[in-house]
Amino acid sequence: MKTKIVCATAVIAVLAGAAPGNPTRFGAFALDLLGVGVATAAAAKTSAAGAETGGSQKGDFGPPRGAPIKAVLLGGAAGGFLGPDRLDVRLTFEDARVGGYTLGSGVIMVLDASVDLVDLCLRIARFFRDESCGQCVPCRVGTVRQEEALHRLVAGRTIGTAADELGLLEDVAAVMRDASICGLGQTAASAVQSAIGTFGLFGSREGT
Repeated sequence: MKTKIVCATAVIAVLAGAAPGNPTRFGAFALDLLGVGVATAAAAKTSAAGAETGGSQKGDFGPPRGAPIKAVLLGGAAGGFLGPDRLDVRLTFEDARVGGYTLGSGVIMVLDASVDLVDLCLRIARFFRDESCGQCVPCRVGTVRQEEALHRLVAGRTIGTAADELGLLEDVAAVMRDASICGLGQTAASAVQSAIGTFGLFGSREGT
């Protein structure tokens, strides 16, 4: 509860035009953690601006300033990817709806060329598998099937062709999105499907 109160205070301060108080120094930034997160969300009008605001000067946390950007993950694990050609998209709900991307939780995760997107998708799939409460079948089974299909694709031990596995992932994603009873299951495949669609991970269904 104390953390929530501090964060709320920081948000109010930033919205009022003041720097957030209660500085907590940590890691590469050696800056106010509240200031970094809240100021980024308050100041960034585009994904490019968010990347610039959040960039590390030392490169210990996120891409160093000026490093080529490989991808941006908007909205965290339940969000979607943007390629480097879409860094000028505006971070508003209205623009996101028209542009077919999501703001989700407001996270802006900037990834440089050193990041393995396949490994990131596997970690996201594992996260949702572990976090599923198991109450509804679409999420309980779907998150497991999603992770299994990704591992088969990575290992080259597909059931049928890679295109078959990608089709299975699409079907599982649709069932989880349409039939899960809560937001976790409904968005459990969002980032994986976005990565496949945006970057052609594992090859396109037409090309495999």
